[in-house]
Amino acid sequence: MEGLGLFVGIAAVGLVIHLFGPYPELGYGKSVWTQSGAMRLMLALCAAGCWGLLRGAPGDKTAPIPDGSRLVRAGGWLRRVAGIGIGCWGAWLFILGVRHWGQSADGFDRLLNLMFVVGGPLFLLMGLALALRRGRSDA
Repeated sequence: MEGLGLFVGIAAVGLVIHLFGPYPELGYGKSVWTQSGAMRLMLALCAAGCWGLLRGAPGDKTAPIPDGSRLVRAGGWLRRVAGIGIGCWGAWLFILGVRHWGQSADGFDRLLNLMFVVGGPLFLLMGLALALRRGRSDA
């Protein structure tokens, strides 16, 4: 019962996706969520919730996935690879925004380029923070 709040939050996200998914007027003529995209998001959220609950408290040797196990090390490498991927994607967005900055034809195109120029470094920083974050057993 102690980790139930986490899954209530995940279920609330699923409910929001379920309620707003079938209405095409909310998605500018098409549905905001495809069923496969929503299912992938919910699978990732549930897997992250299960991972967090199976890890237990820091330093707990009786947890189903104790600190320092091979699975935890593999998860750390997966987190680092995902962080590098997000950082590279942010760098690519920034490069695209800068490259097309002078070619903007109208205000909407300039706004999109501005979003790339501002959002790219933000994604780069998020990716670096994810990739360079130390594990809780390293602290």
